[in-house]
Amino acid sequence: MANVGTLLLLIYFMFAIFGNFLFHPISEGDVIDPVYKNFKVFHTSILLVFALSTGEDWNKVMYDCNRTPHSPIPCVVGINCSSGAAYNFWFFYLIVFVCSHVMLNLFILVIIQQFDHYYLQGDTAIKQYKIDVVSFMKVWKKWTQDRYQCKKIKENQLVNFFKELGEFGSKEESLGFSEEYYDSGEAKKQLLKMGIKSNQGFVYFNELLYRCMRRKYGTMRINKKMQIIELKNQIRIYEMGRDMDNNKNKIITKEEIVQSIASKGNGFNPFLAVMNFKITVKTWIKHARKNVKKMEKERRIANGEVMPSSTTADAPL
Repeated sequence: MANVGTLLLLIYFMFAIFGNFLFHPISEGDVIDPVYKNFKVFHTSILLVFALSTGEDWNKVMYDCNRTPHSPIPCVVGINCSSGAAYNFWFFYLIVFVCSHVMLNLFILVIIQQFDHYYLQGDTAIKQYKIDVVSFMKVWKKWTQDRYQCKKIKENQLVNFFKELGEFGSKEESLGFSEEYYDSGEAKKQLLKMGIKSNQGFVYFNELLYRCMRRKYGTMRINKKMQIIELKNQIRIYEMGRDMDNNKNKIITKEEIVQSIASKGNGFNPFLAVMNFKITVKTWIKHARKNVKKMEKERRIANGEVMPSSTTADAPL
């Protein structure tokens, strides 16, 4: 790409010098003017050569630069008359042929390079993307087909889901977090960074696939234009999730969708889930122990091992 661009600039430079040498006296014509379109100085000469290489009025400029005192249209020497040499025409033929040929090959080269980069190599991004989609679909089908018809997955299953997904490929290539490379805490940190949105304890297919691909192929630092595209994508994913959940009849505005997307409470937080689980278990154990003590005390009272404590004072006579 750089070599072709340098060659093109060199060709423009050469033709601009030759044009200035051959046609610098000419300052007027059907297209040529004394301000911009002429060969009088180098910078106007190279601009005119660039315009000619695109095919803009090149034939009119050619006739402007080949008028002689003997031509059918009279000319004034020093203003719009040329030397009348035969090679003057060939100057313009070569500009159109060489510059158009080089520019055409420039675009063809870019297309071929992109095709070679994305399709012909063994480890192209497109091929890797297809492999990632297939591996994601396999794990997704295993975890969601029986209970949820491949529509959604419970958020408390995501940690195990990504552990199994991490078995496909190496650490850099995989979409998941294999136990070989990530411990439990690190895997949960990565899940938290992904910003997965949940809806009533479930994560839908499009949302999870989008977050996985964005983590691997996207970037976390985006400009304003990319932020707008990101918001549009999330709105589409939100609407697709509603369609999967058969909530089409429920009317919801764009503002409500944006608020739901921006709400941090809808994000999946594996640490919060573990904390809630621990709190629930501790509370259950506490009440269970209290009930066990109460039942033990009632049993001992029933067996006469201890006397029941008086809850009311005896009334005075």
